[in-house]
Amino acid sequence: RNSGGTRHPPAPLCGSLEHLRRVPSPTMSQAELQSLVDQLAALDEDGVVTVITSVMQARPETAPTIVHFAVPDLTYPPQRALTERRASGVIKSYNESKGFGFISCEALSEVFGNDVFVHASQVPPGGGFVVGAPVSFAVVLNKDNKPQAYDVQIGGGSGGKGKGKAAAAAVAADPWGKGAGA
Repeated sequence: RNSGGTRHPPAPLCGSLEHLRRVPSPTMSQAELQSLVDQLAALDEDGVVTVITSVMQARPETAPTIVHFAVPDLTYPPQRALTERRASGVIKSYNESKGFGFISCEALSEVFGNDVFVHASQVPPGGGFVVGAPVSFAVVLNKDNKPQAYDVQIGGGSGGKGKGKAAAAAVAADPWGKGAGA
């Protein structure tokens, strides 16, 4: 189905979606890429959803970019990201005059390769946000797909099941909270 009610015959996809699980070759030609786009565009709505879902399950790191493209002004973190999937770290640096700093979190650094950015808007009022202080925070990805602290709580915070390495490993293994292999 599509918005016009017209059904397009599904284009053959080599018998299954398994070939989509491989990482595309950097040598894939423009003609091959265009052919893939044409095949996807010819699918009905259910087929497109199946293919996109399969690709996002096989390559979860692409999801933030796809979601941001689809709904750039409507991308919000899910409630579970704020309450259940929190990380713990230590304030590494903070420049109050510039309005930002960084949180050191070994587990997230292993996943993303850098410290977690924190903007002044996420710093809790009332003091205590000093270098070396332990914090709890939710993780969102910024426009460059780098980790950013959200809903920062001093002293490790409250609520939330996951902390530290376990939370980061859970995010890396299942970034959308759908369960293994879902």
